[in-house]
Amino acid sequence: MFDKVEVIDGNIIHLSFRSRKDQSLSMFRISEFYESPHMPRRGEYFSVEQFLELYTTDKGHLNYFNYWDGFNIPGDVINEFYMHFNKDLLKREARLQDLIWDSVNTFNDYYVISTVGKSKELFNHELSHAKYYLNESYKNEVNEYINTLPKDIINNIIES
Repeated sequence: MFDKVEVIDGNIIHLSFRSRKDQSLSMFRISEFYESPHMPRRGEYFSVEQFLELYTTDKGHLNYFNYWDGFNIPGDVINEFYMHFNKDLLKREARLQDLIWDSVNTFNDYYVISTVGKSKELFNHELSHAKYYLNESYKNEVNEYINTLPKDIINNIIES
Protein backbone atom coordinates (compact mmCIF):
# COMPACT_ATOMS: atom_id res chain seq x y z
CA MET A 1 0.00 0.00 0.00
CA PHE A 2 2.43 2.71 1.17
CA ASP A 3 5.94 2.71 -0.12
CA LYS A 4 7.10 5.05 2.62
CA VAL A 5 5.52 7.00 5.48
CA GLU A 6 7.24 9.94 7.13
CA VAL A 7 6.19 12.54 9.67
CA ILE A 8 7.51 16.01 8.92
CA ASP A 9 7.76 18.69 11.63
CA GLY A 10 5.69 16.50 13.95
CA ASN A 11 2.35 17.24 12.28
CA ILE A 12 2.59 16.54 8.53
CA ILE A 13 2.19 12.94 7.42
CA HIS A 14 3.65 12.21 4.00
CA LEU A 15 2.45 9.01 2.37
CA SER A 16 4.52 7.91 -0.58
CA PHE A 17 2.66 5.34 -2.68
CA ARG A 18 4.00 2.75 -5.12
CA SER A 19 1.35 3.48 -7.72
CA ARG A 20 -1.37 5.95 -8.58
CA LYS A 21 -3.86 3.08 -8.17
CA ASP A 22 -2.78 2.42 -4.56
CA GLN A 23 -2.88 6.12 -3.75
CA SER A 24 -6.25 6.76 -5.36
CA LEU A 25 -7.93 3.74 -3.79
CA SER A 26 -6.68 4.88 -0.38
CA MET A 27 -7.50 8.57 -0.70
CA PHE A 28 -10.44 9.03 -3.08
CA ARG A 29 -13.31 9.15 -0.58
CA ILE A 30 -11.44 11.37 1.86
CA SER A 31 -10.51 13.76 -0.94
CA GLU A 32 -14.02 13.83 -2.40
CA PHE A 33 -15.47 14.37 1.07
CA TYR A 34 -13.17 17.39 1.38
CA GLU A 35 -13.39 19.16 -1.95
CA SER A 36 -15.56 17.44 -4.52
CA PRO A 37 -17.69 19.66 -6.71
CA HIS A 38 -19.64 16.54 -7.73
CA MET A 39 -20.78 14.93 -4.50
CA PRO A 40 -24.30 15.96 -3.41
CA ARG A 41 -22.90 17.86 -0.41
CA ARG A 42 -19.32 18.36 0.67
CA GLY A 43 -18.63 17.08 4.12
CA GLU A 44 -21.38 14.47 4.08
CA TYR A 45 -21.36 10.70 3.80
CA PHE A 46 -21.53 9.03 0.39
CA SER A 47 -21.17 5.41 -0.65
CA VAL A 48 -18.72 3.94 -3.13
CA GLU A 49 -21.74 3.26 -5.36
CA GLN A 50 -22.67 6.96 -5.32
CA PHE A 51 -19.10 7.87 -6.19
CA LEU A 52 -19.03 5.41 -9.10
CA GLU A 53 -22.37 6.68 -10.38
CA LEU A 54 -21.09 10.26 -10.46
CA TYR A 55 -17.67 9.56 -12.00
CA THR A 56 -18.42 6.77 -14.48
CA THR A 57 -19.35 7.81 -18.02
CA ASP A 58 -22.28 6.34 -19.93
CA LYS A 59 -19.74 4.20 -21.80
CA GLY A 60 -18.46 2.77 -18.52
CA HIS A 61 -15.20 4.72 -18.30
CA LEU A 62 -13.95 5.74 -14.88
CA ASN A 63 -11.19 8.29 -15.36
CA TYR A 64 -11.03 9.61 -11.79
CA PHE A 65 -7.99 7.52 -10.88
CA ASN A 66 -6.00 9.12 -13.71
CA TYR A 67 -6.49 12.68 -12.45
CA TRP A 68 -4.32 13.13 -9.37
CA ASP A 69 -0.61 12.67 -8.76
CA GLY A 70 -0.96 13.82 -5.17
CA PHE A 71 -3.47 14.60 -2.46
CA ASN A 72 -3.42 17.04 0.46
CA ILE A 73 -6.01 17.09 3.21
CA PRO A 74 -6.17 18.99 6.52
CA GLY A 75 -6.42 16.94 9.69
CA ASP A 76 -9.72 18.41 10.84
CA VAL A 77 -11.29 17.25 7.55
CA ILE A 78 -9.82 13.78 8.02
CA ASN A 79 -11.18 13.59 11.57
CA GLU A 80 -14.61 14.64 10.33
CA PHE A 81 -14.44 12.09 7.49
CA TYR A 82 -13.82 9.28 9.97
CA MET A 83 -16.75 10.43 12.12
CA HIS A 84 -19.11 10.29 9.11
CA PHE A 85 -17.76 7.10 7.54
CA ASN A 86 -16.71 5.08 10.60
CA LYS A 87 -19.33 2.34 10.05
CA ASP A 88 -18.47 1.92 6.36
CA LEU A 89 -14.69 2.21 6.06
CA LEU A 90 -12.88 0.52 3.24
CA LYS A 91 -9.90 -1.61 4.36
CA ARG A 92 -7.46 0.95 3.01
CA GLU A 93 -9.24 3.78 4.84
CA ALA A 94 -9.15 1.81 8.10
CA ARG A 95 -5.41 1.15 7.67
CA LEU A 96 -4.87 4.83 6.95
CA GLN A 97 -6.82 5.79 10.08
CA ASP A 98 -4.62 3.50 12.21
CA LEU A 99 -1.48 4.94 10.65
CA ILE A 100 -2.63 8.53 11.30
CA TRP A 101 -3.54 7.77 14.91
CA ASP A 102 -0.15 6.12 15.44
CA SER A 103 1.76 9.02 13.81
CA VAL A 104 0.34 12.28 15.14
CA ASN A 105 -1.82 13.70 17.89
CA THR A 106 -5.12 14.10 16.06
CA PHE A 107 -6.36 16.55 18.71
CA ASN A 108 -3.78 19.04 17.38
CA ASP A 109 -3.57 20.52 13.89
CA TYR A 110 -2.09 18.13 11.37
CA TYR A 111 -2.09 17.54 7.63
CA VAL A 112 -1.79 14.52 5.36
CA ILE A 113 -0.12 14.70 1.98
CA SER A 114 0.38 11.87 -0.45
CA THR A 115 2.45 11.41 -3.58
CA VAL A 116 3.33 8.73 -6.11
CA GLY A 117 6.95 8.09 -6.96
CA LYS A 118 9.92 10.21 -6.07
CA SER A 119 9.15 13.54 -7.78
CA LYS A 120 10.64 16.30 -5.64
CA GLU A 121 8.45 18.88 -7.42
CA LEU A 122 5.26 16.98 -6.57
CA PHE A 123 6.37 16.47 -2.98
CA ASN A 124 7.20 20.19 -2.60
CA HIS A 125 3.86 21.15 -4.16
CA GLU A 126 1.87 19.01 -1.71
CA LEU A 127 4.07 20.08 1.21
CA SER A 128 3.37 23.74 0.39
CA HIS A 129 -0.36 23.08 0.92
CA ALA A 130 0.37 21.65 4.36
CA LYS A 131 2.70 24.49 5.34
CA TYR A 132 0.20 27.09 4.15
CA TYR A 133 -2.46 25.53 6.35
CA LEU A 134 -0.31 24.88 9.43
CA ASN A 135 2.27 27.69 9.49
CA GLU A 136 0.91 31.22 9.89
CA SER A 137 4.19 32.96 9.00
CA TYR A 138 4.56 30.84 5.84
CA LYS A 139 0.95 31.65 4.91
CA ASN A 140 1.54 35.38 5.41
CA GLU A 141 4.71 35.24 3.31
CA VAL A 142 2.91 33.46 0.47
CA ASN A 143 -0.01 35.88 0.63
CA GLU A 144 2.34 38.86 0.54
CA TYR A 145 4.01 37.46 -2.57
CA ILE A 146 0.68 36.74 -4.26
CA ASN A 147 -0.44 40.31 -3.60
CA THR A 148 2.55 41.56 -5.64
CA LEU A 149 1.44 39.67 -8.76
CA PRO A 150 -0.43 41.49 -11.52
CA LYS A 151 -4.21 40.89 -11.41
CA ASP A 152 -4.25 39.20 -14.86
CA ILE A 153 -1.79 36.56 -13.67
CA ILE A 154 -3.84 35.91 -10.53
CA ASN A 155 -7.02 35.63 -12.64
CA ASN A 156 -5.30 33.15 -15.00
CA ILE A 157 -4.24 31.01 -12.03
CA ILE A 158 -7.73 31.06 -10.56
CA GLU A 159 -9.35 30.14 -13.89
CA SER A 160 -7.02 27.20 -14.61
